[in-house]
Amino acid sequence: VYDADIKLAAFNRQIIDLMGYPPGFLRLGMPYEEIARFKAERGDYGPGDVDEQVRKRVLNRRGRKPNRKERTWPSGMVTLMRRDVLPDGGYVSTHTDITERKKVVVALEEKTALLETTFANMAQGFAVFDASQKLVAFNDKFAEFGHFPPELIRLGTPREELLRYRAETGIFGQVDVEDAVQDRLDSAATKEFRRGEHVLADGTAFLYQRAPMPGGGVIITFTDITDRIQAEDQVRHINESLEEKVEERTAELKSAQEGLIRAERLATLGQLTGTVAHEIRNPLGAVSATAKTIELKIQDVDGLGLTDMFARMNCGIRRCDNIITELLDFARVKGLEVEPTPLDSWVTLTLGEISIPQGISIHRTLDAQGVVADFDRDRLRRVLINVVDNACQAMGEDGGELTVATRAGGDRVVITITDTGPGIPEDVLPKIFEPLFSTKQFGVGLGLPTVCQIMEEHGGGFEIANGENVGTRATLWLPLAVSLDEEKRASA
Repeated sequence: VYDADIKLAAFNRQIIDLMGYPPGFLRLGMPYEEIARFKAERGDYGPGDVDEQVRKRVLNRRGRKPNRKERTWPSGMVTLMRRDVLPDGGYVSTHTDITERKKVVVALEEKTALLETTFANMAQGFAVFDASQKLVAFNDKFAEFGHFPPELIRLGTPREELLRYRAETGIFGQVDVEDAVQDRLDSAATKEFRRGEHVLADGTAFLYQRAPMPGGGVIITFTDITDRIQAEDQVRHINESLEEKVEERTAELKSAQEGLIRAERLATLGQLTGTVAHEIRNPLGAVSATAKTIELKIQDVDGLGLTDMFARMNCGIRRCDNIITELLDFARVKGLEVEPTPLDSWVTLTLGEISIPQGISIHRTLDAQGVVADFDRDRLRRVLINVVDNACQAMGEDGGELTVATRAGGDRVVITITDTGPGIPEDVLPKIFEPLFSTKQFGVGLGLPTVCQIMEEHGGGFEIANGENVGTRATLWLPLAVSLDEEKRASA
């Protein structure tokens, strides 16, 4: 304590220890100037002229103004000095060692700065709301992720306002704004951890996490996961592409395997064809001639009951002969003898040569009048007879309806043969064009493969499928030539 003349009026032991005064140095009535000179000479005020340092401090004390300041001494000690003016003109000066407190404050400031720097440079958007759901901390990324305008994103902003802004801008989709805001506020009140991924209309994707704080309030983070989502999409597309390629390659390998099997069958068939033609057909011809001779010799004899037996014998001979013919037709390459032919007239003529079993009615819908197609009449005749015979056999003894139709469309002419039989089983349908595959008790399975081969040689095609309800529909098509009317106009 100093009196109005700035002389020491009172002091305690703590000021001696704190300022490091020598024992007995302080005394009552001591002018402040002596104390200031001691401290200046000791270097407490730093380098400089001692007299000038003392003069400035004495003038400052005579000004009799309250003062408060922190000072760091050369020793590293930090003190808080407070000077309060007394009514009589003197003053009280207190000095408090705040070195440890200052270390804590500095450490806290450093940590705060580090934390603020960390928040500012986080890849995540970060925000803290207190127990009253008001914004107490956030970083720039949070404002960026939320697309919040600068005037809205500020400390103290209620979370309700931020939610309403996001709802009004369509972030939550087509929802009632107030309901969406209230739902999210109610959800936060449950103090449950929430996590979810969201993709915005512009393709930006983010991970939203909300964690409750022990004292109330929540911490919300937004993490940009656009790159990850895009990478996952790319991986998914690559996997799908690989799966498709694997399926394609598997199908190719399967097709190649089937081709090899078919080639092996055809090779075997080719080797057998010559032997079959020579070793079976020649004896079969002799059997047929002998049977015919015997039949003629005994035809006038009654009561022997041999007529049916000879009929079955001749039928079997014809079947064997047909099998040999099928083998030869399929195995050998034969050039086509193509002729321009009016299709409908040719179909009518060929159908007239085919024996249709009793119980089967045939309907003709020929809508290709005047249309001319180029084809080998004899080989296409075998095609039509084969397909019609198959249709009749499919309907069996119960009979049914057989429909033969023609039409021209685009660059092709089409013949369809439809029956009302039971159709082809689904497990059998993919195999019907395989050589040597047959479901019949009598046959070698070359009928439909031969049909396909002949149609492909003509540049056309053959398809077969089950009907919508019953039966089977076979479709033959050929490239379209010119019509008869066009030929007449060209001749004219």
